[in-house]
Amino acid sequence: MRRTLTIPALRGAYLLAVCLLLSTSCGPSLRPNPSAATRAESLAEEGKVDAAIAAYREHIELRLADPRRPESENPYFYLLMIGDLYLASGRIELAREAYEEARNKAVDQALTAERLRRFATHFEKKGLLEQAISELRQYRELDPLMFDSEIDRLHKLFIAREREKETHTDK
Repeated sequence: MRRTLTIPALRGAYLLAVCLLLSTSCGPSLRPNPSAATRAESLAEEGKVDAAIAAYREHIELRLADPRRPESENPYFYLLMIGDLYLASGRIELAREAYEEARNKAVDQALTAERLRRFATHFEKKGLLEQAISELRQYRELDPLMFDSEIDRLHKLFIAREREKETHTDK
């Protein structure tokens, strides 16, 4: 009796072969863990900042070590996520280091400029307008138009607050 394989059976055999090939084609230390970034996101949502940062760093290392990684992929992009976590948790200097490292590792300039601009927002929310302006001036060369418009907005806000103080002290 002659057996013939059906298309679904061939497709299933092909998928099984591909899965086996991918799971054994490189050693366990080089095998990308697609869940590292997903795990980092979940940990961040749970408020486990340090664990999320460690998972993002793991993801970066796995992607850098993957010989199949496309040249166009820059795993250092995840340094922006790490910086975001540090900034949200109030660890300003660690956030700055992560953003600067991303900048030095050729992560898109517009993305790093936006993240570095967030320092100004952080200080503005705390009422530290002069510090916010100082931060914007430090990184102005990344996007002069965006940073100048923010500096102008903060100057106007600063002047308005100063006038308000004067009005209250005069009464």
